[in-house]
This record gives sequence, structure tokens and C-alpha cells, in this order.
Amino acid sequence: MSELAQSLLLRHNSVVGLVDRAERAGLVCRQRDGANASRVHVVLTDEGSSRLDRLSRLHLEWLAANGDSLASALRAFA
Repeated sequence: MSELAQSLLLRHNSVVGLVDRAERAGLVCRQRDGANASRVHVVLTDEGSSRLDRLSRLHLEWLAANGDSLASALRAFA
């Protein structure tokens, strides 16, 4: 959880809440580390992986359609 919090730039307790909700939704599961019982790995379920794939495709389609406009808008701030 600590590594995930650091990667997401969030507090540990915020990540625990996010993982709790994702777990209840069937998107992830927690797995204890076999070598270190105090470590917990957060693993995507098949459903979580499927939804992430769909979301990634939608975002890529949106970027393909709107990327030039977005780049122009961002250049205006540079």
C-alpha cells in the first residue's frame, strides 16, 4: 500500500480506501506476500483488467480524436 500511495502521490489511508472500494467492486484483490507477511500486494482481477483495457481504449480513442486540440490549448499556456 505504501508503494502504491507513493506512486499515486496520495496518503496511505486514502489508498486503503480506494483499494477497499475497488475490492468491493470486484476489480482488485489483496494477496499477502509469501516471504513477508506484513506486505500486501494489490492485484487486478479479470474483471478489473477487462475494465482497465476498455477504459484505456476509450482514452486512446479520445486522444486520437482530440489530441491536436488539446496540444494547441496546452501550447497557449507555455
